[in-house]
Amino acid sequence: EHGLSQFVTAQHRDVLEKGFEHENIADAVFLDLPAPWNAIEHVMKVLKKSGGRLCTFSPCIEQVQRTCQRLSTNGFEEISTVECLRRVHEFRYQHR
Repeated sequence: EHGLSQFVTAQHRDVLEKGFEHENIADAVFLDLPAPWNAIEHVMKVLKKSGGRLCTFSPCIEQVQRTCQRLSTNGFEEISTVECLRRVHEFRYQHR
């Protein structure tokens, strides 16, 4: 138990086909889709009208560009991109 159940609702559904279950309720939306730009209209409906945040995960810069363009076209502000890298470090100790 992480202690966040009263604050977080996780759903696995086809957002592109069905949208979200509710409107004007979410503080934030996280999308891990091949084409997140196609879900922006649905995201706009579910985010609170007072403001909300969207996070998408995209492995290709072309996906990021299309998503940012769609966000901008639909009036989203403060759009930014963060690259997450994983770097493995190996350490070898030599006994002398």
